[in-house]
Amino acid sequence: MEASITESKKLLNGDENIPIDIVLLHTPYCWSGHCSKEEESVSWQVGWRNLEYSMQAGNILSIGVSNFDIGLLKELLNMADLKVSVIQNWMDPFHQDLEVRKYAAQYSIVYMGYSSFGTQWQGKYNGDNPVFSNKLLQGIAEKHGTSVSGVVLSWLLQENVVAIPRASSYDHIRENAAPIANGPDKDNLQVFLDKDDIEAIRSLDGTLGTPWE
Repeated sequence: MEASITESKKLLNGDENIPIDIVLLHTPYCWSGHCSKEEESVSWQVGWRNLEYSMQAGNILSIGVSNFDIGLLKELLNMADLKVSVIQNWMDPFHQDLEVRKYAAQYSIVYMGYSSFGTQWQGKYNGDNPVFSNKLLQGIAEKHGTSVSGVVLSWLLQENVVAIPRASSYDHIRENAAPIANGPDKDNLQVFLDKDDIEAIRSLDGTLGTPWE
């Protein structure tokens, strides 16, 4: 890990003496075919300790985790010697990860949502995206004169979630950046959802089951 962090500092900052803003432990377990035998032999607990050592050495300013469920997050907080700054999990209108978000908020851990535009569902629906095709979300978008992606981003920001939307074109990047650049304040947010909008989106949680069913 130390060699990778040193290389990352060079690539990100052009100087191995400048610390990285934040490093996340990407996953608690290796997905099949993604890790070497040596990597599979190292537990996430050891990985976390290594991040803490690197932070104490001044190589990293903040550390966090990704793809941790509520049980693993509780275990992490029981063992962590340094602040868990961020948890990055999958969150979209049909999978809102509410239990983890509430628990993270209790400990002032920033929640960051990925795959918020529904990409986790495309395998289940043969490439179709249920977020963009959902009538409720389309109706909210029409009400505010925006796109479904604009609605989802505004919803994330109003739920105090850090959004990291993926985009494949300049136009999408520009569209995604608009609400994020302005922030979640009512006077600045490009699309400010009202209470009924928020409650309607919250009602979608869990209605599709899981992508693996």
